[in-house]
Amino acid sequence: MIVTPYQGYESSSRLMFDVNLKDSKYHPKEKVIGIELDGKAKVYAFSELSRTGSPVKNVFNKVPIQIHYDRKTQMAVIRDSKNTELPSVVGFWLAWYAFHPTTKVFIAEQKQ
Repeated sequence: MIVTPYQGYESSSRLMFDVNLKDSKYHPKEKVIGIELDGKAKVYAFSELSRTGSPVKNVFNKVPIQIHYDRKTQMAVIRDSKNTELPSVVGFWLAWYAFHPTTKVFIAEQKQ
């Protein structure tokens, strides 16, 4: 049996530690995928991705990218126009924002 002090942390909305740098766009534990290109950062919240079709086609820092999101598995990956996977980070909004406070944030278009 594995004992961990973090058991249930991911499924709980409660935080274990105080966070000094916060942004209220999303719940601190909203799952996100983020990318950094040439020193600039952009983040895609899973709640935004779930409101769109997959893949989401986007241009970030003049680079065409596609964000592939699977609602069932709650996994995401970012690929370039040649379908090559780009380095990205999946984590919580609070962590991404703490390291990238000037991040651009993807907002899904409202469905008509």
